[in-house]
Amino acid sequence: IKMDVAGIQMKDIQIQLSGNQVTIQGIRRDWAILDGRQTYTMEIDYHRFERHIELPCCIEQARLSTQYREGMLLVNLQVEPS
Repeated sequence: IKMDVAGIQMKDIQIQLSGNQVTIQGIRRDWAILDGRQTYTMEIDYHRFERHIELPCCIEQARLSTQYREGMLLVNLQVEPS
């Protein structure tokens, strides 16, 4: 699974496996507002998000590894053949 998570810190992302579904949730924070800055306009959504990805097989016992690189989250699931 490859997901655009630009501007989101890895500590703000959670990944859960259940049945044949992967749930990725997190929050994109607006650091400029936290620093007291004001913005005239922006094209970035700052809020909580949650994505559910359904896969063709059960992945509850899958080995999960992640990589975060240049704003992209890569989720690797290794499933043993049954």
